[in-house]
Amino acid sequence: MRALKRTALSLVLGVSILLGVAGQNGAAERIKIGVLKITVTAPLWLADEKGWFALENLQPQFVEFDAQQPIVAALLSGDIDIGVGGLSAGFYNAAEQGALHIIAGGVSEHPGFQGAGFVASGAAHSAGLRSMKDLPGHSLAIPAVGTPQHYAFWLFAQKYRFDMDSVRLVQSGTFGNVAAAVSGGRVDAGGSSATSLKPAIQRGNIFLLAWVGEEFRLQAGATFTTAATADNKPDLLQRFLRVYNRGVAQYRAAFNSPGDAREDGQSAPTMYDFIAKHLNLPIETVKIGVGYLAPDLAVDVPDVMRQIAWYKAHSMVKPDVDGSKIIDTRFAVLLPQK
Repeated sequence: MRALKRTALSLVLGVSILLGVAGQNGAAERIKIGVLKITVTAPLWLADEKGWFALENLQPQFVEFDAQQPIVAALLSGDIDIGVGGLSAGFYNAAEQGALHIIAGGVSEHPGFQGAGFVASGAAHSAGLRSMKDLPGHSLAIPAVGTPQHYAFWLFAQKYRFDMDSVRLVQSGTFGNVAAAVSGGRVDAGGSSATSLKPAIQRGNIFLLAWVGEEFRLQAGATFTTAATADNKPDLLQRFLRVYNRGVAQYRAAFNSPGDAREDGQSAPTMYDFIAKHLNLPIETVKIGVGYLAPDLAVDVPDVMRQIAWYKAHSMVKPDVDGSKIIDTRFAVLLPQK
């Protein structure tokens, strides 16, 4: 009789556990995440592969884009729940009056890391275009006006004291189109993501003028969502950010020194292999284009405000856009200022 009772109890406990697991699996919330196919998306891919989303009862679906603005459009239309992309004039205008909230940082330009770069075509390089100060009188392709590449171009113009109007801007639409335009000699130079430029640089089709991060620090990207999601689903966002930051910690362990310099750690070879497979690139190509992510995905607030001010000054962002309403401090960690 006792044996029968123990067997029955075991069966009840077993069924309860199975039902509990099934209940958890059934409760997993689907979350659509818009991402760019670049090295710094690795923490999210890694988190999915390791099952860290499942631990937070989340079921992710990644929607990949080749430019920043389509991510904003997809977020506003409800096609995705969270966007991880570039900070552009289009984003800031869409965020007007709190419609979009920055909940964490994203890729930043930082010494030793390659998030974005500027390159020259073979013909232009041979004719003397060897650095950013040589740009006047040439054509320059960027994904679009009002993008981080446009803002970075202005920073270079300020540093090397040339008039932006002395360079003919060409809007190519996507990162890949910029690289193709420069490689094909249709423009003299281009500014795009390191991921899109690296293969052509290695083939010798285009020539590096500068990595943005070697000369400037700026908040090039961020993680954002709609005001409605921020207000109505704070628990969902907190769980997502826990997962994301767990992946970021692994990414930084592979590529950052304790002092935040670019330095390969013991896990770097594994991370290179992982990224190379996701981007379908050779490992050696990935090695020269590792982007930077701040600890805890911290947001550089002063730089965000500088960007907004510059876009306003050039009539790309509406005068009433308030940067302080865009960064949602309920979620975002703020980068300490030195």
